Amino acid sequence: MKITIRHLCLVGLVCGCTVARTNAADDTALARVEMTAAVQTNGLAVHELLQDAQGRDYALVLAPVAALRTSGCAFQVLATNAAPHAWVVARTRRPATHAQLAQLPECVYDDGRHLILRRSPAFMARRADYHAIVRPVPPAPMRWDAPARAARSTTTFTCTFDPAIATMISQVSSSRIWRLIAQLSGEANFTVGAATYSMFSRHTDYGSPFQKDAAFIFQTMTNLQYQTRYFRWSADGYVSSNVIATKTGTTHSNEIVLLLAHLDNINDDDESGRTPGADDNASGCTALLLAAEQLGPHVFERTLQLVFVTGEEQDLYGSAAYAAAMAAQSATIVAVYNFDVIAYSTIAAPVVGVHTHVKSSPRFAADLPLAQLYTNVMATYHVTGVTPSIVADSEPYSDHASFWDEGYPAVLTIENYDDYNDDYCHTGDDKIQYCNIAYCTTVVKGGIGTVAHAAQLVPEPCSVLSALCICIFWRARAY
Repeated sequence: MKITIRHLCLVGLVCGCTVARTNAADDTALARVEMTAAVQTNGLAVHELLQDAQGRDYALVLAPVAALRTSGCAFQVLATNAAPHAWVVARTRRPATHAQLAQLPECVYDDGRHLILRRSPAFMARRADYHAIVRPVPPAPMRWDAPARAARSTTTFTCTFDPAIATMISQVSSSRIWRLIAQLSGEANFTVGAATYSMFSRHTDYGSPFQKDAAFIFQTMTNLQYQTRYFRWSADGYVSSNVIATKTGTTHSNEIVLLLAHLDNINDDDESGRTPGADDNASGCTALLLAAEQLGPHVFERTLQLVFVTGEEQDLYGSAAYAAAMAAQSATIVAVYNFDVIAYSTIAAPVVGVHTHVKSSPRFAADLPLAQLYTNVMATYHVTGVTPSIVADSEPYSDHASFWDEGYPAVLTIENYDDYNDDYCHTGDDKIQYCNIAYCTTVVKGGIGTVAHAAQLVPEPCSVLSALCICIFWRARAY
């Protein structure tokens, strides 16, 4: 057979197409993969777990197209030539804004609830314009065996009525909650040392004035006899410190129950820099301060840590740094309770969401006991007025997600924001006058009782008569 130029061209074309197809199959793709057991067993690199508007669980996966094809999993390629650090997940409570985000050139996917966008400098520079909460997709894939950190402990969470815990719950007052939120949002002064200050901004980058707020937290926790320290971090040009307050446990001091709230805030609208942040997140910080007051005089088997983080509004920087540091020292954190925006509700039957991993995730089993303990405490101590709802949706937009990334069990306690639209969040109008203090008080009561049980209160001397009287009082409230 005579070999002609035409034959050589055809051979080259076929070879070129084969190489192109091979290269395409080897390209790393960002894909939506429907969440089944096969996702874990096939070793796909899962970087985020999400739930769409129809309640369907799925994984965001970075993997070669060929690996996706052979995985046996249903998948949809969202982008090719994908790389870690290149993506963010965004969500907004404003339908019109969701539609705007979906039309951006950076948007590669809209599941009706979350949007997946390229992390372009242009989008990151103007993301505040959209009033969206944004979570960078973690560059490292999830480690399915990571919850073993908690499994190594003798973790148990029980909720049997305890008169001492009932007293802690009963001592939480709306007036005290109002006062603390007012101080942290600039409506009332606070004192550090011998000087008096009025909060103007809790933006992470605000410098010395913001540091006074952190100093107020530090001073308060120290006065309550907690071992208090700063944890300094830096990321993406930001430098700040978390405030860490510790109360060491007794028989299980190596096991940590960690309370979490972000101290910083942001204002997307007002260039003056005024960021009162009454709901977001003076309310969550108030939950920790009240917990410190009520738990401080008592003794617990497990160690308590109350962590006030900064950099939450700038991609969870403070909590990410601290969670990584705890993982690096193989700390056994048996429970993380994150309190974020817990003081706004306008609906007739208020609900507080307790968010866990999605049910299809192996991590769900570690989160669920934490969430169940909160609901059991509310029922056992007849804390009424707000209904707790366990929401298995892997909501990733707050600091608990940093601990999820390190494999620790964690839940997010937050307003039921699917039921209303809080137009004050991330604006200069996030003021205490718009907060529902009664709602916040109820949520905080549930949180304090939950943490007291999780940390295992050491039994305290109590006369039979006083214990009986307290039990009768609390039981009577049910009728």
